[in-house]
Amino acid sequence: MLNKLFDPAIFTNHQVIYFTANKYPFNFFKLFFNFLRKHHDIKTLNLFINNLSDWQVCRQSLEISFLGQKNYYWLHELTVDAKTKQLIYKYLASYTGPHSVLIFVNSDDNLLDQQAPNINLDLKNNNNLVHLAKLIPSTNYLRLNNFIRKIQDQVKHNFTIDQLCILIQYGSLVRDLSEFDIGWVFQVIEPEQSLFDLSKHFLFRDSAAFYKSWVLIVNTYPEQFWISFFSEQLFRAYWFVIYQKQENYRLSKQIGFRLPFDFMKSGWQYIEPNLLKQAHDYLYQVDYQLKNSGSDLWLDAFLNKFFKSAF
Repeated sequence: MLNKLFDPAIFTNHQVIYFTANKYPFNFFKLFFNFLRKHHDIKTLNLFINNLSDWQVCRQSLEISFLGQKNYYWLHELTVDAKTKQLIYKYLASYTGPHSVLIFVNSDDNLLDQQAPNINLDLKNNNNLVHLAKLIPSTNYLRLNNFIRKIQDQVKHNFTIDQLCILIQYGSLVRDLSEFDIGWVFQVIEPEQSLFDLSKHFLFRDSAAFYKSWVLIVNTYPEQFWISFFSEQLFRAYWFVIYQKQENYRLSKQIGFRLPFDFMKSGWQYIEPNLLKQAHDYLYQVDYQLKNSGSDLWLDAFLNKFFKSAF
């Protein structure tokens, strides 16, 4: 799908272009619109819609053309209420010009069925590094692609398109890529997604997958952060399991915030809540030891006990 992003015909032949992903990729769009301007002379005009009044004003801009001139309007991500958002999506579904509209839509949003002349560009499909490297001007694309592929092969992490853009920018500035330590990856990019992956492996008690992620990110945060991180995960997971068993889905949904999706979907059925409670209780001992000059081996002991159900 990414190859379509770099095809100028996509932007000249479609009236509405949707970009979809799980999260607004700020770094990608910053590089991408600069690329469109430099390589294809496509300049976007910003329209910000924060309420219904903003939309009414923007709609006038979309429907009026001066001497037949075509503009490319960038609507960013809508920050309006659900009713107004669906009103805008309905309008765009049948929009035929005279301009082109570009808009970011969260993957969770309920878009109407799209018909030509509209197109949906899914930014979650981010494997085509050859094209992404083009976003960086005056660079050695082969060298940069080899650098990113080396990271992907060794880290085994599903990078978002925004994270790849950060790594590409970083790689374009590093003189000797061969000296890059893979352990620095999560100091270069925002490790939020890696924490979700770590949490998933932890709650599924997949020790092999967990430690592969753990060795890459453990030094990014101090011991007290990890105490707080595991404590919150265990607390939320315990009550999520309890509420699910009680069929209290309203409370389980509330407490499930920040838990891995796969765990909430099915993984909760395969872990005993008592184990989660015992692990949470053991963390108090770990916390006490670390605050009193204890060795960080206490954290290792906690993880070993959890994966072996040995509390």
